[in-house]
Amino acid sequence: MDDFNTLLTEDNRTSSVQEIEVKDFNNFLENTGSSKIKTIGRKYTWTNGHVYSKIDWALGSTRWRQRFPHVVAKVLHPGFSDHTPLAITIQSSTPCKAKPFRFINALAKLVDFLKVVKTGWKVHVQGNYMDHIWNKLKNVKKELKKLNTQDFINVGNKIKAARARLQEI
Repeated sequence: MDDFNTLLTEDNRTSSVQEIEVKDFNNFLENTGSSKIKTIGRKYTWTNGHVYSKIDWALGSTRWRQRFPHVVAKVLHPGFSDHTPLAITIQSSTPCKAKPFRFINALAKLVDFLKVVKTGWKVHVQGNYMDHIWNKLKNVKKELKKLNTQDFINVGNKIKAARARLQEI
C-alpha cells in the first residue's frame, strides 16, 4: 500500500491524462507481477480542490492475492490531508458459493458458440495483461453460461419426454 503519485487508467483523474502517465505504472505492475487490490469507498484518493485523482494504491502479488482472496482496501475520509488513507480489510466470504463453471463439450458444437466466445472476448477491460486475460475469461464464462442456459434449459425434462416417446414406439 502506498502513495504512488501515478495513475493506472485514464479515468483515475477528473482532468485530462497523457498516455505516458499510465504506461509506466502499468509496466511496473506487469514487471513485478503485482495487481491492484479492489478498493471500496471513495473513487478518488487525492485532491487539490480542483482536480481529483486516484493515485494511492493497494497492491498485491498474484500469490498473495490467491492466499487472501477476500482482502479489500477501504478508501477512508482524508481528514486534514490532501490524500485519503487506505485501510486493508478482510471481507467475510459469502457462505453460499456459486457453482463452479464447467465447460460442456456440447457447447462447442452449437452454431452460436464462436460468436458468443468472440463477444465475451471483445469486451474492453482495464489493468495489466494478467488482469486483461482474467477479466476477458470471466466475460467469456458469463456469455457461455447464457448460451448454456438458453440451449440446455430443462434438459432433464426433455430427456424424460424423449424417453416417453420412445416407449410409445
